[in-house]
Amino acid sequence: MKELRVIDFGSVAALRSQTIWHALASSAGRGAPMTLSFMRPASAYVGIGLHRSIDEVDRGYCRSEGLAVIRRQIGGGPVYLDEHQLFFQISVHRSALARSRAAAIDSLLRPLTGAFHAAGVPGELDGNGEFSLGGAKVCGHGAGEIDDGVVVVGNLIEHFDPVRASAILNTKSDWIKGKLAELMARFVGSFSAPINAAAFISAAREALASAFSAPDHDGKLSDEEVLEVERFDSLLGNEAWTEAPEFLPPAPRPMRIIKIRAGVYAVYRVEVAPHFFFASVFGRVESLVIAGLDSPGSHVQEVRDCDLTVAIEMLLERGYLGQSELNSLLNVGVLTKEMTRQWVA
Repeated sequence: MKELRVIDFGSVAALRSQTIWHALASSAGRGAPMTLSFMRPASAYVGIGLHRSIDEVDRGYCRSEGLAVIRRQIGGGPVYLDEHQLFFQISVHRSALARSRAAAIDSLLRPLTGAFHAAGVPGELDGNGEFSLGGAKVCGHGAGEIDDGVVVVGNLIEHFDPVRASAILNTKSDWIKGKLAELMARFVGSFSAPINAAAFISAAREALASAFSAPDHDGKLSDEEVLEVERFDSLLGNEAWTEAPEFLPPAPRPMRIIKIRAGVYAVYRVEVAPHFFFASVFGRVESLVIAGLDSPGSHVQEVRDCDLTVAIEMLLERGYLGQSELNSLLNVGVLTKEMTRQWVA
């Protein structure tokens, strides 16, 4: 009979807030029960995905602020994480889910809608696959596979600091950091009223158990899983792993793409002239700025409030984008295949 094991780890060290769910995902792939887990990091830190360059992180800022940088074993860009975010993770064997990635993630996340409401956050899973309220995401989530285990990780965002979250990014431009902070303030939820985390946990376990017809029960790590956590402690806590993992890109890309939430991206180039910056907000570009990104008085504002394809066409015509940049925009989700078809021979 299927079962749902629920483990609330409470407050844990920053490293453990990553290594525990890695171990649970790995164990799920070897036959451990479907597990819903919760934890809160005891201190702020920065997480970065497996395939991303460490140079995307402003390590000087992180050192000055005492922020550890931890590289997870699944993808995604650098993110700021702290004690004002309740983490949840769902770990399950891949055979229990649909083959489609989108359908699998939806089946795990959609049941939690009522849990957000119970916590006092009436967010909904929107058309971009994001839990949002008034256009701002109220949950940051990601998914990946470790061996035969699938894990969806997310957070209930109680309070979010956009200035600090943008400061951890190595943008080479204070002006761009300011623009990123503005976008984060608009499109990442932060609440002044208290959020009921206990109600979220209670409603989440009930909803997931119902959705998978799997009776829930309080559980704990097995002895084997404790050893697996310690194994991941050694891996993810190793500076060599953080600095130069196996699949590190050969060099930082001159064009950077920062995902604020699904459908909202900041795209910029400051390491190679001419510099440019634009924000894509649900397919619209609010402004395209070229050159002078460190001195506001020298900005050349080319476009305001235009369709994304218009801005891309302008950058292509001027030689600021090439095929590799188009591919990057397509792969991340800024552009769709339909949009890029007109520019690909």
